Amino acid sequence: MSKKNKTKRKKRIFNKYHSINRIKRKKSRRQYSYKPLKRKSKDRNIKNNLNTVSLIVEEKVIETNIQSQKSKGDEKREKIFEIFKNHLNFLNDKGFVSTDKDIYLCPLDLKPHHNVYEDDPLTLEDAPPKSLGGKAHVLTCKSCNNKRGQDIDAELAKFLKEAKNINVAFNRLKAGKSINNLHLPKSDHEVVLEINGKYIDGKMGFEKEGKMSVVLPIELAPDTVLNFVGSKVPKWAQYSLLKAAYMLLFKKTGYTLLLEKCCDVVRKQIEKPDENIYP
Repeated sequence: MSKKNKTKRKKRIFNKYHSINRIKRKKSRRQYSYKPLKRKSKDRNIKNNLNTVSLIVEEKVIETNIQSQKSKGDEKREKIFEIFKNHLNFLNDKGFVSTDKDIYLCPLDLKPHHNVYEDDPLTLEDAPPKSLGGKAHVLTCKSCNNKRGQDIDAELAKFLKEAKNINVAFNRLKAGKSINNLHLPKSDHEVVLEINGKYIDGKMGFEKEGKMSVVLPIELAPDTVLNFVGSKVPKWAQYSLLKAAYMLLFKKTGYTLLLEKCCDVVRKQIEKPDENIYP
């Protein structure tokens, strides 16, 4: 018998054997597929065990859902909280400060926080403000953030917008162009002008017709040339810049310098912008 015939014979035997086994399996399935299962007393215990397992699984699913519901902002707040909390613990261990451990002190009012999610939660603070291109790298109380944001930070953003438009308007008028499409302040804006190498404080106003008026404390000759230096920074905008510098100090050095007595004056000035506390 040749090799080819031998291999063919082996294949036929193999296929026949497996086909018989397949038929037997099908018959066995038909016999037992429709028969009802006999229930024993142990089934109740199995059911109870299954219920407990399902409850544990549901609890784990709920925990994972809660974790998944946390936004990127919440994760960022928790990371910042841990960084500054560990730094404060380090300073306490080395004897540089004496405060409670495992807390975060709000840099503006030094109020202790044991976690991010309290009655007065910790929120992300831009240092410096967004108007100056800053990003959120520190945390402050929600009350502090709202109060200071509405007051001095808003004043700084308004000032920067007006100062930019006034500079553009001055250059346009100097070139003989129109300034009607610019959003300019209605009231007189305090500016600094240069006249014959001297700097003089004055006020600049804009009319509806697109004309500019300048009020100076001295009289000028008709052919005097005025050069616009810049807008004078109002007090509340100055305090916003002071706050930005203070928050940047906290961002870079943590609580190393923040708890010194020299910073108490800065905090009081930021808290009370109506008063002249900081020299």
